[in-house]
Formats: sequence, C-alpha cells, structure tokens
Amino acid sequence: MKLSQKEIARCKEAFEHFDKVKAGKISVWQLRNALKYYGKNPSGEELRDMMTAVEDEGSGYMTFDEFVKVVQNQKNVAERRIVDDDSTTKDAFVALGGNPDSTGEIDLNLLRRTAKVYGLTVDIEALIREYDEDQTGYIDYLEFKQMMVDFEKDRMKRGTKLNLNM
Repeated sequence: MKLSQKEIARCKEAFEHFDKVKAGKISVWQLRNALKYYGKNPSGEELRDMMTAVEDEGSGYMTFDEFVKVVQNQKNVAERRIVDDDSTTKDAFVALGGNPDSTGEIDLNLLRRTAKVYGLTVDIEALIREYDEDQTGYIDYLEFKQMMVDFEKDRMKRGTKLNLNM
C-alpha cells in the first residue's frame, strides 16, 4: 500500500528534523532516531538492511526519497504481519464467543458489552451490515478477521493503537 499524502508529510517533517545540517541526507544513526519518531526501535542489523535496500550510492547516507521508501517498506511489513498473524485475532474471536477452531460466530451482545466496557463507540448493527458478507446476521471468523485487518489499517493511518487484549 502506498503512503498517503499525510504520511509523506510526516516523513518530510521527520526527515527535516533529523537532517540537522540541511544537507538533504541523513546517516544510519539519524535514520534510527527518525524511526523512533514513528515508534519503531530497529536493531543495528535491521538499520543496515534498511539502508542497503534503498540506498543506491553506498554512501552510508539516505536521501528523502530513500527515507520514504524505508517508511513504505516498514508499513508494508506491518500490514503483512496483520494478515499473517492470526493468533491475536483468533483470541479476540474466541473471547467474543467464537470457537477456537474458527467456527461459530461472535456473540453480538458480548461485543456490545465489550465495546461499552472499553468505551468504544461502535455501531454494532453497522458492523454487521458492513462485514456480514453471507448476510446471516452474525459475524463469522473470516468476516471478523477482515474487520480486524480493516481496523488495523485504519489505525495505522491515524497512528493510534488498537488493543485487542481482553
């Protein structure tokens, strides 16, 4: 997924903040600080990998365009992780009334109570209309998983954290 204009603006803000001498490039250590701005804490090896993946000249410095590529790559990795890692989604599905083998459906009354306890303003009926693809009036595991993927993508755009620990 491509970065939005807002995300590119945030990249520019971070890049300019860490490009102290306004040289139009940042070092690997400045990259580390810029990524910390986004809540990431990469290891030295991860930083080297990021640099070699996008830095064309081998100078040890990264231009703004290369920095945007790093952020884009990090976003793509995070989105793949959302889709690939079922454990948290499955735990939430089971906590809301689904079965551990991904059968069944979530208990909508339990979902309403959970939303209320966590202070979420969620229109349950709207969720059913949007995600109930087979029109059963219930949310099964695949529908629930898609809902969680969409919520996480939206969260990433907003830069907020979705906590599924119940």
